[in-house]
Amino acid sequence: MRIPLLVRNVRLQPDEALYATFARHVAAGDWLLSGIALDKPPLLFWMMGGAFKLFGAAEFAARLPNLIVSVITLALVYALAKRLYDRRVALIAMLLLAVSPFDRAFAASAFTDPLLTLWVVASSLAAVCGRWRLSGICLALALFAKPSALQSIPLVLALGIAQSAGGAQYNRIIVRMIRRFAIGFGADAN
Repeated sequence: MRIPLLVRNVRLQPDEALYATFARHVAAGDWLLSGIALDKPPLLFWMMGGAFKLFGAAEFAARLPNLIVSVITLALVYALAKRLYDRRVALIAMLLLAVSPFDRAFAASAFTDPLLTLWVVASSLAAVCGRWRLSGICLALALFAKPSALQSIPLVLALGIAQSAGGAQYNRIIVRMIRRFAIGFGADAN
């Protein structure tokens, strides 16, 4: 459902074109985007720049990284829902995301939202699995995709804490988990 959206004959939106311009600078070797006033973190521009190096500076190459990210997000949503519930719920969650018009529209775009979604879901999955440092790193990568990733911190913490609730030393465990998350997030955010 996503691949046909990648090859459709639709021009880049103004913001997509701006991001593609930044990616062209990256493809030309300016990884730090020096002299360019950015209003978004550079992770997507670096990915698009890599696609430009491989396929040339074209709309297809600008949109390809997000298409790949979108497919990976489907797998992560499945894994997260399976961990929280069961296989049947995981299949339903993945199917609902796969057919979502909003998600499909952004899957073949050059916007920062699919990359943000990937890393927030990855962070949530890591927290639910008790991998708090990895969860913090994934959320820091979400922040490198879009600053609104900060809004996801309460969700990620709540999912992880709820999944590991119980036991006599509950408060001490929670403090340790949050500390590991903060270390992972802080180490990658700087």
